[in-house]
Amino acid sequence: MTALGLAVAIPAVLGFNTINRANKLFVADLNRFGNDLLAYFVTGARVNSGE
Repeated sequence: MTALGLAVAIPAVLGFNTINRANKLFVADLNRFGNDLLAYFVTGARVNSGE
């Protein structure tokens, strides 16, 4: 039973970490876009994000 539990738990943790990392990257991109949009509305000029 322990081996079965580990066989289920280890892939679940790895999958959770992968999804969590992708979610954090998406939120960071969305936050960066929001900041650029706010700067555009405040200044009226495009923001160079360095990409």
